[in-house]
Amino acid sequence: MYKILVVEDNKILNQYIGDMVDWQSMNMEIAGNAFNGEQGLHMAMELKPDLVIADIDMPKIDGLKMCKLIKEQLPDVRFVFISCFDSFQYVRDAMDLGAYKYMLKPVMPSDLVTAVQELSDIKSEHLITKKTIEDLQGQIKANMPILQVQFFREVIHTLDLSKCDEIRSRMRFLQIHEDSKQVIISIEADNFEQTATAENWYLLRAGIEHELKQLTDSGRYYVVDSLVGSLVVVICFQHESSIGENILLEKIDVLTRSVKDKFNRPLTVILSDFCSLFDLREQCIKVRNAVASRFYSGGNHVVIAGKLEMQPPEIELSVVLEDVKQVFNSLSNESIETFISKYYTTNSQSYSEYMRLQSIAILTSMQIMLLEKNFTFERIMGSNTIALEKLNKANSILDLRQWMHNIFNAIKETLTKNDESGRNEKIVFEIKSRIEINYSKYFGPNDITSDLQISTSHANYIFKQRMGMTIFDYLVRTKMEVAMSMLKDPFVRVYEVAAAVGYESISHFISVFKTHTGMTPKQFSNKA
Repeated sequence: MYKILVVEDNKILNQYIGDMVDWQSMNMEIAGNAFNGEQGLHMAMELKPDLVIADIDMPKIDGLKMCKLIKEQLPDVRFVFISCFDSFQYVRDAMDLGAYKYMLKPVMPSDLVTAVQELSDIKSEHLITKKTIEDLQGQIKANMPILQVQFFREVIHTLDLSKCDEIRSRMRFLQIHEDSKQVIISIEADNFEQTATAENWYLLRAGIEHELKQLTDSGRYYVVDSLVGSLVVVICFQHESSIGENILLEKIDVLTRSVKDKFNRPLTVILSDFCSLFDLREQCIKVRNAVASRFYSGGNHVVIAGKLEMQPPEIELSVVLEDVKQVFNSLSNESIETFISKYYTTNSQSYSEYMRLQSIAILTSMQIMLLEKNFTFERIMGSNTIALEKLNKANSILDLRQWMHNIFNAIKETLTKNDESGRNEKIVFEIKSRIEINYSKYFGPNDITSDLQISTSHANYIFKQRMGMTIFDYLVRTKMEVAMSMLKDPFVRVYEVAAAVGYESISHFISVFKTHTGMTPKQFSNKA
């Protein structure tokens, strides 16, 4: 209900204004009656009316001065002036103070009702507009994190960074300090797409974001990009001094270890240097290049993109050919292992494009040597395309090592048993290729041979004739070889190795490992 304050020094007219109109029917009420300007001012401060109907010529404080004083404290109050003075100066002063109507005495009830009703409608529209604005402001406040994420995405991808004033204005509106410092972090779940479902990714992402909240206790984080197995996060610190690089690295190490313990999932984390918002795009490019240009051998890795030298070394083709020739001269397991250890070491992080080019150089050298022995690479691999496809699918140094082992072993078998059926060679090679690349995904022969267009029992027969062991035995041996290689790292944990080679039960893994090597993983690790 709208409240009206009547300020009129004529007591009869003051009372008449309250009685001449059925205010109740208009959803209004006379909240108070004042008889001079000073009294009207005090009552307005107390009652906070929606409308003041006032005379101009009154004792103590005139109506115009009272209106001015009330508006200073209650700017939303509306005024209707009633006066017996038909003065242009009075009318102009009243209008300057924001009065809605200036009415001459005697006032007709219908005229007053019309004026007050019009003013009520304006007030209602104003309140609706005000409520709409307040609701929108509330929605903006509630959606502020989303707006901040969108802003950082625009900064990274599309925003014109030369418009500094506009960007700073948006930063203030979005409550991002102008002197804040940002760090971009790319969080990669190693080989996630090969081993997990989308549902598992959402669960893992929730776990990562929970750890990020702990990491950013002195700042805020924003996920600006997300693919299955990958998050790109901007962490915003209000001041660079709020956290240093060493402290941030320690916190990220805690994050990766926590995720590994809870989800048995190793992470690779690439982070940028601390930077201002205007340098964020450049730092993001460095982080993305680091992610796209490097292999990681497995386990938890934290890499600072700015400290990487992105120029790979040159490939000396003559040296590669000579090393391949040495392997072909003996084709012994020792020479093959020596070659692979030289070109695919797991002790350092290697450039992915360089490793692929190096692998192609090795394949070319193999083709040259095979031609000298009247063999073709296609006879062993089926086609060059198959070998290149498997090369492109490799995600780590370990994958490349297994892939190269597989090729050398196939060449060795072909050169020493060239009278065997090419089809059987391809079957055995395919089975071995699958095992060497995806050993962690397979649990038995059926998993491996399901789409070979040959029965599992026949495939097993061919494989055993060629390899002297069943497909399952070869699968277990491969897993154990990988496990033994990983256990040479003194910092790796047994449960990490078990998960990496596809064993959900650690006790089962330990039992198989002991059967295969004659010692437990812990004993082997200590001995290694």
